[in-house]
Amino acid sequence: MQSDLISIIMPTYNRKYIIGEAIDSCLSQSYQNIEIIVCDDHSTDGTKEYIKERIKGDPRIRYCETPEGKKGANAARNTAIKIARGKYLTFLDSDDYLTDDSIMCRVQLLQKNRVAMVYGNAFCEMGRRKIKWIYTDIEKEKLSQKKYLMQELSLCQQNTIMLRTSVFQKIGLLDEEQKGWTDDGLVVAVGMNYPILHSRKFVAVIRKSEESMTSNKWNMYSGCKMMVKRYKKQIIQYASLGRYLLWKIRLLSLYCFAKEREAPLNSLRKECWERLHHLFRKMIYPFFRGHFE
Repeated sequence: MQSDLISIIMPTYNRKYIIGEAIDSCLSQSYQNIEIIVCDDHSTDGTKEYIKERIKGDPRIRYCETPEGKKGANAARNTAIKIARGKYLTFLDSDDYLTDDSIMCRVQLLQKNRVAMVYGNAFCEMGRRKIKWIYTDIEKEKLSQKKYLMQELSLCQQNTIMLRTSVFQKIGLLDEEQKGWTDDGLVVAVGMNYPILHSRKFVAVIRKSEESMTSNKWNMYSGCKMMVKRYKKQIIQYASLGRYLLWKIRLLSLYCFAKEREAPLNSLRKECWERLHHLFRKMIYPFFRGHFE
């Protein structure tokens, strides 16, 4: 049943060389009732002109720009969300791409179940290698959804989710001040307010590179810090006070990692920060499910 329009939100910045693959993976979906909203975050490489040409070939592609004075992936996503016409909404970064039935498998579950969000697994592509990222299936493992989310403050990559557009009326738009942990900011906000469901399918391919929006370690530290501060009461309520203290140690680990990355190579300062990072990481690693730095 393809009567429901799906809005695909695609933020981009200087991705003219690769965004075509992301767009093509959307247009070739088995589910065809889609709109692709490309929001350009002030690109300077001709991305705008490229998208304008693509629109001539397929009116399902739409173009918008982050307003002047705003910058960042969440600002671009919010700009696109505001003009989205779909009943359901999903995300795709402009250097990643969808699997063939990605839209179909998720929208069918949303149509058949009283849930607000459906998520899936992903392939992580690093050069010629593809690694499977299999996310926790909360329902299958019979876990408490809110407890799990407060223990991990994460669940899945944002490119793997599809949600009812109406949820933004309750949770609000994305936090534009949050530069790191942006995926988790949205996923956790939805999961703490609505039931969610795992599709048990691989729905996206995530390209991992140093150019990715998550490569800045200070952004990752500040994003995590915002999440811990935002959900302090809920972490203690649904997980425990001990869990909150573990999050504080994880923040120390992230801080040391960011300092380590910016220190000069082969310097004593780099060695000190590296040792502290590994000390804190070793203390808390057994208590968290997902991989972390």
